[in-house]
Amino acid sequence: MAGNVSAYIKSYQQNTKATVDRIFDDLEKFRAFCVEFGLQYNPANLYRENSNAYKDFVKYQKGRDPRNRWVDDAKKFANDNE
Repeated sequence: MAGNVSAYIKSYQQNTKATVDRIFDDLEKFRAFCVEFGLQYNPANLYRENSNAYKDFVKYQKGRDPRNRWVDDAKKFANDNE
């Protein structure tokens, strides 16, 4: 019985390791995207389709240009100081 449990655990770990690695890789890519484009990073927004940051991230992964918040904020700041 103990041998079967050990084999089951090893099988489970091997099968889930790829999934867990993919999730952490996606989190790192999402964080880098948020920093680059000036979005608020919240790990809970990963895979959340009603999140604007995640929508922009998916758009960016498909090759389209998302809105850059750094540029938007710089324009607002420049207009406020005139």
